Amino acid sequence: MSLGTSGTSLQANHLFIMDNLSEILNRPEYLHALLHPMLVCGLLMGVIALALALPLRSQAAKSIALVLIVIASATAWPTIHYGEAAYDRVQAMSDSAGAKWLEEHHDRAEKLGFVFYILAVVALSALVVPLKWPSLSFPLAVATLALAISSIAIGGWISYPAGRIRHKEFRFGPPPQHSESEHHHH
Repeated sequence: MSLGTSGTSLQANHLFIMDNLSEILNRPEYLHALLHPMLVCGLLMGVIALALALPLRSQAAKSIALVLIVIASATAWPTIHYGEAAYDRVQAMSDSAGAKWLEEHHDRAEKLGFVFYILAVVALSALVVPLKWPSLSFPLAVATLALAISSIAIGGWISYPAGRIRHKEFRFGPPPQHSESEHHHH
């Protein structure tokens, strides 16, 4: 492919996105899928940055890492919001096994999604509290790191069923079974 063709292709993609932006923004399932990597990958990048910053004892590096963690964990709110908004649409598009995976994904997010909000508050505290009490800087950063690592694990647990909703190739076993007495999304 020549450079000129590549440029034309990029221009066509840009025009497609701009022409369809309102449709894209009105699809909560699409927004959920776009925001999810910001939450998980952004949080992972913040954890790596903080893990590197702590032994260096660099306040600037630690602050940047904490800001990344605050931003990434704060994206949990719109990710969860758009996931909730997309539930009925995605359920209608899914086969029966996919609907069970969707329900499992929803239940897991409902049970532990709040952890990301706690992480955002702890990471923000690790940025702000040391301005008044500098001796708390390192312990708060370590607490943030531990909670962020736990949050990534929780995010993986929440996300696991999500890939199986519409992707049969990711289904390695039967879908989860829910009893009729369990809470169901309406």
